[in-house]
Amino acid sequence: MSNFKDHPTFSKYNDYYTTEETWRMIEHIIPKNKVIWESCMLNSNKSKSPEILEKISGNKVVYDTKLDMLEKELTCDMIITNIPFETNIKKKILKRLFEINKPFIIIMNSCNMFSKYMREIFGDNIKHLQIITPNGKIL
Repeated sequence: MSNFKDHPTFSKYNDYYTTEETWRMIEHIIPKNKVIWESCMLNSNKSKSPEILEKISGNKVVYDTKLDMLEKELTCDMIITNIPFETNIKKKILKRLFEINKPFIIIMNSCNMFSKYMREIFGDNIKHLQIITPNGKIL
C-alpha cells in the first residue's frame, strides 16, 4: 500500500505496509507468466510488496514510488495491490482501475463490495468482480 505520509493531501493513517504473510494468503490465485504492476507505491520507499510479489509469484513486478497511479500507468498485464483505507482515496483508485481496464487483484475489506460507491463505479460490471476470502485474518 502507498505511503502517503509525505504527501500533502493524504493522511498518515494510510501508511500500512503489506506483509509477506498477507501476500502469501493470495499467492495461489496470482496468474503465472504475467507482468504485474504494484500500483499503490507512491512515496512508499519502505514497502517490500514488489519484491515479495515477485518472489512468491515468479512474475515480473513493475512499480514506481514517484508515479501516482491516478495520473499515469505502467505497462503491465494486470494490477495487484493493497489500496489505501481512506474512502475518498479508495474510490478514486477504484475508478482508475475501472478506467485502466486490466485484470486486477486488490486487498480490500469485503464490506466495501456492498457499498453504494462500488455500484456507482462499476455499474453492471460489478457482477464480474469476485471476492476471495482468505482463511484467517489478514495482517
